[in-house]
Amino acid sequence: LIRQQLFNLLLLQSSTTTTQEILPLDDDDKPLLFAMLRSSLILLSCYSELSFLSSIHDTISPTLAHWTAFCSFTTAGNFHASPALLPSSTVMILWRLSAANQLRGWDGYAILWGLVAVLAVGWPFCAVLFVSTGLWALWKAAVSSSLERNDDGIGMRCRLMVHVLIRTALHAIVIQAIVMMIDYYYYGKIVSPIWNIFVYNATAGGDELYGVEPLSYYVKNLLLNFNVVGLLGILSLPILLGRKLLASSFPQTTLFRLGDGHYSSSGASDSLKI
Repeated sequence: LIRQQLFNLLLLQSSTTTTQEILPLDDDDKPLLFAMLRSSLILLSCYSELSFLSSIHDTISPTLAHWTAFCSFTTAGNFHASPALLPSSTVMILWRLSAANQLRGWDGYAILWGLVAVLAVGWPFCAVLFVSTGLWALWKAAVSSSLERNDDGIGMRCRLMVHVLIRTALHAIVIQAIVMMIDYYYYGKIVSPIWNIFVYNATAGGDELYGVEPLSYYVKNLLLNFNVVGLLGILSLPILLGRKLLASSFPQTTLFRLGDGHYSSSGASDSLKI
């Protein structure tokens, strides 16, 4: 399934000319080709969202899954992004798949989807979304796995962390090799889109190509696309931290004991309770 979806995502990112070579369509069928492309993207987006919601339902709580689904259905940003052939939309799909695997404790697959988002899509700025995924995998390897083996030795923890790093590096090399082979086939030379986009934005003034917006633009964009959900997302972290502090100060208070989640990811059942 992983290999098949990776192939589908690479196919969707290929040019329209390539897709026409695969499908027997002529110039009069371009609207049909456009509709098929957007429909395929919508199906992938729906699958990723259902996978994400299912993981929340199974590992945290059904109630939270229902509220997450409600918030997702009421956001205009998700509605417009799902059928769009844009790097940000593809990253959205891959992030959901990564988060779904991480919630189920499959950190290797979670990191793999993050690598596909960064390397295959050609939009390296999204790497910040997956920093926490990598740190969480390292933390589990260094702490949770060692505790499960009743081994507090530094050597064991270091070996487990090195294993995660080597596995990630090998996956990155394979994905980057596939991407560069595809680019070499079409461009006739070795190119690196990630390097090119960094150079373009850093030295060629490409970051100002479409103008420079003030900070208020991003606030308005967030409210427009995610309405009240965006505000709740911003407030969620300080609220959870405040709840944790209050629960530590008043451990016997029922108000702060209600709603403690049961995170069933392997090796982390108690560590994420708030």
